[in-house]
Amino acid sequence: MNAPENILSVALYKPCWNPGAKRPVFEIIAFSTRLATIPRPAKRAKARLYCPKCERHHHFQWGEMQNAVKDGASSLEEIVGKYAWKYCRSSQRTDGYVYSYARVETKDIGIGAANDLLATILDIPGNKIITLYRADGTEFKIDISAQGRFGYAPGHKALFVANLVSAIGSSSVLVIRQFLPLKVERQTPNDKTMFIPKKKLYGIVLANGAWKPISATQMREAHCTNSDTGESIEPEQDVIFAEVTDYSASRS
Repeated sequence: MNAPENILSVALYKPCWNPGAKRPVFEIIAFSTRLATIPRPAKRAKARLYCPKCERHHHFQWGEMQNAVKDGASSLEEIVGKYAWKYCRSSQRTDGYVYSYARVETKDIGIGAANDLLATILDIPGNKIITLYRADGTEFKIDISAQGRFGYAPGHKALFVANLVSAIGSSSVLVIRQFLPLKVERQTPNDKTMFIPKKKLYGIVLANGAWKPISATQMREAHCTNSDTGESIEPEQDVIFAEVTDYSASRS
């Protein structure tokens, strides 16, 4: 599994660190049919989902969550509903977790917020390559110049916005590759000398009608971990992992 697969996992769940817990718990933060097949993130991992009926979280067996999706669930609420008979009647309050519901601070996505996201992208200086990784495995890629030109034809900006808006309703990740002015000397396999620009990589999660930045640490882990074996791999040469809030905060 490659880096885009790892990054998409960030869009679907996040770890809930709690020293008192007997098993690792991962909160499911967005629905996708990929949940039916996504690998278990840790041995004996459980899936944490919010129950609107109980107004608290339940911890599912990872296989239960996957089976609910395979059985036709099309939202997180439907996953919970398929096992309400089992979890809504039990206290589930003895494993070290506080079962209160706290919404993650995100930006609501509508046309205005989509424009805000575009402005955030354009705040990042220099030439950029934007790649949208969708949960269904497809992707959309576009170049944005330092002058703010989208692609290479008049309709490319509108096409990008349309893809962005359509991805917001599902679980997707936007990766921004920024080309920096600093260049480093590298030798090609045929012994030619080239000057390659350094790059910065940023990530943004689009899920549940909202967007939020991926931290530099998460981006590094996604690109430097073999998700099949869990082993570390060498990072891409001349790449710096960063967080997009470094620029979005400057406009707030």
